[in-house]
Amino acid sequence: GAHVGLFVAAASAAALVSSLTGARLSAVASVCCAALFACFAGLVAPGLAAIPDPAAVFTAPGADAFGSPAFAADVTTFVPVLLTTMTFMNIVPTVAKTLQYDRNSIVAAIALGSGIPALMYVAFCFTVAGGGAAVGGG
Repeated sequence: GAHVGLFVAAASAAALVSSLTGARLSAVASVCCAALFACFAGLVAPGLAAIPDPAAVFTAPGADAFGSPAFAADVTTFVPVLLTTMTFMNIVPTVAKTLQYDRNSIVAAIALGSGIPALMYVAFCFTVAGGGAAVGGG
């Protein structure tokens, strides 16, 4: 039933993408990226607007003191996230080749490609920590 439909959709998408030229594939990727940003904005913007006291988010005391067992547990929970972010370094040679080894373009691409997701993550965390994510929750 549903699994067959998902398989057919995935196979169709794979066949479509594998038949595209580099320029068309880039266009499809750009549309998908724009859709991602639009969905993210739709998720986070209402939450950011609903934070009653944004300054309080920065001045609120942490739940776990530095060096406490709970803090150590929090840090060990973060380690998989940190390790996952380090796996994307293998894209640098591909980016360099795509940008014809232009140093300024490579630096800009890596800075934007790392900076934009970092800002998105901070915006999401700020929304959740500030209580804005509870808007409309059932």
